[in-house]
Amino acid sequence: MSFSIISVIYVFVDNLEVTGGMHILTVVMPSLLIKAVLSQFRRLFKRILNGEFMRLEDHAIHFGVLLEDFMTKEKHNALHSLEDKSFLPNRESFYGILSGKENIQLEKLENKKTVHECEVQIFCYIVEKLHLVSIQMPHLPKVLALYKAQLYLTKVESNIPRVLEILRKLENSSAGFPMKCSIEYLNTLLQKTYNQDGWDSENRSGLSHYFKYYDLTSNIKNLMLEETKKQIEFWEDIRSRNIDAKKIYDKTREIDSLFARIYKQCERNLNNFRKNFRSPMLLYSVYLNNVRHMHFDGTQVLRNFESIMMVQNLHHDQFDTTSENTAVVIVSLDKTKPGIILNASGSIHSLFNLRKTELIGKKIGCLFPGIIAKHYQLEIQQYSKNPVYNLNAKEKTYGKTTNDEIFELEVSLQLYPYVNKELTVMVMLKKLDDPAPVLI
Repeated sequence: MSFSIISVIYVFVDNLEVTGGMHILTVVMPSLLIKAVLSQFRRLFKRILNGEFMRLEDHAIHFGVLLEDFMTKEKHNALHSLEDKSFLPNRESFYGILSGKENIQLEKLENKKTVHECEVQIFCYIVEKLHLVSIQMPHLPKVLALYKAQLYLTKVESNIPRVLEILRKLENSSAGFPMKCSIEYLNTLLQKTYNQDGWDSENRSGLSHYFKYYDLTSNIKNLMLEETKKQIEFWEDIRSRNIDAKKIYDKTREIDSLFARIYKQCERNLNNFRKNFRSPMLLYSVYLNNVRHMHFDGTQVLRNFESIMMVQNLHHDQFDTTSENTAVVIVSLDKTKPGIILNASGSIHSLFNLRKTELIGKKIGCLFPGIIAKHYQLEIQQYSKNPVYNLNAKEKTYGKTTNDEIFELEVSLQLYPYVNKELTVMVMLKKLDDPAPVLI
């Protein structure tokens, strides 16, 4: 594991291209050592799917995924001559994760003739697990979101709207250099996919729109960097004893020309940035304040950006998952309405035969049989009056559908900061068995 993280640091600190860094590693490292590194990455990935990871390991896992992906596709690499190919296919990489899971039958998978026949089922399961990790840790798993987008593009299905949603969120969030490299990698992968045949017009239109503003954002960023560099050179020339007036004049005109181009592009596309890429608005605000010293204009853009982000946080449904056996509900801890459901994932319908709109506003007890319903309602009500302990519990119980069908259920309770940082309870519901009609 330590060697894996050192490899990550080596590639990114030396400012190497991601694929270039992987090529260096595959050439320099002995094949057995590469196998050992990949084995460590698989163990790490298993921990990540269980929600056990730290910030330092975020970049390590994504680098491992890229490294493995690179070596399986590269024709000339250190592992190509190995007789033991079990380390290479993605199918084998996740067998350890899937062992003991009732919805995956490894014996049947191992009898499949092709890797592709197994991968669809395996990666659908992995995407589902990544959904759960994202819900449990909404502020951490940026790298997992990147990997999920990569799975949508290459393994599970070409879900372009979901990929674009992930990329736009990451573009609008703060990220370090390693994360930016990974976003660039995924954008390159998306462009390659876009150039392939067989795309419908809607997906092509969405991708074309995305790349248009992605390229525009990169262009504006480069112009800002160029102007900032010339501003620094200008003041260095001013401080020198021998001032070249012609040189100063020419540099001033270059700076003003760059400013005119930046201002024109930003103002013309400000409305489009609001809908597509919001990070350029923040960049433009900092540029106006710190580079051009146009504080009033910069403050106006910043307030516009903040208002958009506030509305997005209020109305964005981050619990809209597609899992068939897992759902999430957000329950109020307000003393005036304890146990009232504030939000729920769209997958709630597949578990309880209840639509999300029908569920919001009801008490949490409507999801359980009578006695169990009273138990959970009473627990949440008492906690709202006297929250003196950390509410974090997981237990097996029973749920009830609208048709009075009873099924085995795993319930997890966890404190969760919701809209305007209101403290609520996040209730995760996992179906353990199919429902059967029971008379109560």
